[in-house]
Amino acid sequence: MTTFRLCPLVAIVTAAFALGCGNERPEKNTSAVIAPAAAPPPAVPNDKSLTTAEYVQLGMPTPDRVWTGRDMDQARKVVSKLAGEDASKLPRYESPRSGKVFARITNPDALASFNRPELTVEERLRAVTEYANPLTGVLMVYMLADPGGQTLASEHVELFGISLRAAVLMVPLTEAYLLTIDPNDPTYPTRQIGREGMRQGLAKTINHLLKLQTETRAFTESDRGRFLSYTEETLPALYAYLPDATKTEVPGLLRDMEANPKLAFAKDRLRALREKLVAK
Repeated sequence: MTTFRLCPLVAIVTAAFALGCGNERPEKNTSAVIAPAAAPPPAVPNDKSLTTAEYVQLGMPTPDRVWTGRDMDQARKVVSKLAGEDASKLPRYESPRSGKVFARITNPDALASFNRPELTVEERLRAVTEYANPLTGVLMVYMLADPGGQTLASEHVELFGISLRAAVLMVPLTEAYLLTIDPNDPTYPTRQIGREGMRQGLAKTINHLLKLQTETRAFTESDRGRFLSYTEETLPALYAYLPDATKTEVPGLLRDMEANPKLAFAKDRLRALREKLVAK
């Protein structure tokens, strides 16, 4: 049985807090209850998830708008409670019943709103951290609910994808924020430790991401194709922030993946990605 070890993502979020940008700000909850609607038959395996209206009645923010960090934290609380009671009720990827809610959880629209140029680096880092922290909590709920990927493998892929997209925003902002701190500041050494923790967490995440794409017991070819799409989108942006040892290792891992029969469908894409990284 495959066990998904995505925990290094937590280090990326934790580092932002260590650097001093994790202070929460109260936000107004604008969630509205959606009128119940008839649920169509399930179209994904073992789909016992709820309808949008039922999730909202449990406290889930409405998925009809872009979420704030406070909304994501509320979603984390709802899925955590559901997982403790009956994990089969968790929102599912592309489910006719719950797909709309799951799509909002993994929607990247909020990330763009956190990177507005009128915001300072500190404000942007605070906003994305307050969103990414509960997002990581949601990912952990799904991991613990199905550590072997027997029923929630597709959901793992999508949650990993949005977490990587958050890292693309968070990691450069963390580095930029650290440059604004006076080296004589008494908190500077602690912030440097947080930065190193972020880089090591990122390295472990990328390494595991690449290895997961050869896993066929849990992931379908479609799942692995989406994994690769997220890798193509995010790895070039994150590569510069990896430790030197990992930068050296990654092209070799990609070359091994090119030669893997399990990834024959993606050979050309893997080669193109490797060549892009080597050229950096």
